[in-house]
Amino acid sequence: MNNNAAIPPNLLAVPNTESNSCYVRHCKKLGLSRHPARFPSDVPEFFVRLLTDPEDMVLDPFAGSCVTGEVANRLGRRWICCDTSEEYLAGAVGRFPERRSRTLFPDAPETKLPASGAYAIHHPSAIRELHRQGGNANMCVLLQKASALEDVTERDMRTLGPKRRKILALVSRWMRAASFRRQVLCAYDNRCAVTRMQLKLVDAAHILPVHAEGASDNVRNGIALSPTYHRAFDDGLIYLDENYVMRINEEREKRLAGIALDGGIGRFKSVLGRAIHLPHDRRQRPDVSMIRRANRCRLISGTRRSC
Repeated sequence: MNNNAAIPPNLLAVPNTESNSCYVRHCKKLGLSRHPARFPSDVPEFFVRLLTDPEDMVLDPFAGSCVTGEVANRLGRRWICCDTSEEYLAGAVGRFPERRSRTLFPDAPETKLPASGAYAIHHPSAIRELHRQGGNANMCVLLQKASALEDVTERDMRTLGPKRRKILALVSRWMRAASFRRQVLCAYDNRCAVTRMQLKLVDAAHILPVHAEGASDNVRNGIALSPTYHRAFDDGLIYLDENYVMRINEEREKRLAGIALDGGIGRFKSVLGRAIHLPHDRRQRPDVSMIRRANRCRLISGTRRSC
């Protein structure tokens, strides 16, 4: 189609002019080959900002010189970068003078890299490498199950050592937490249920605490709260009643006043005592039975502790 040489609106036009970066100087200092196909940081930055939030996990399975990791690190994302070339990974360390990368499997043999103290990170789908670094291909299958939010049973893990079990538990918890956060924030339109504010300053809080019996990562056990109200909710300073009204816990308020730590309580309470912002979909609204159990768990006045 002839568009008279106009640049399509969905094209990212970014110059690639890196010539004297920390990465280039690091490679030159150690005599390492620079990656021949480095893309400018603006490219991954566009997609990291578009598709993730701070503290989300970013994975680049073909890291090269680890531009994606550098961008994710700068934007406050957690990240894993993988490559089969140890030399490229050794050069990539130059992008992170303040930290060291870690291996996915801490019980695996360390990969020796020149003067960097870093470890190579290998993609879990590289089965032969996985065998070399621990001899348990089942770990790859279990990581995939955990990433898909499928249950991993004790029987599944019977061949795993304690360190691999710990890794699997961490991956499962991260994935479930990320899924729970996405569901809750989407249901509440990324808006704090108490203040109605968005500003990308909203957490996904569990109504019934995760440590309590019967707690779940279902969206009906979740509520979107700004960080201050999230912490107050977890600490029992505020609570949600069965009519979806967020209220102050008067006993906790009196306790704070008794130790002269109630400064700002008036402004803090100004948005309480009214119905919270609720999901449009009634099927995603808080489960009243979870609210009732959560209030007993947090020892809200008039309830009996049960968690």
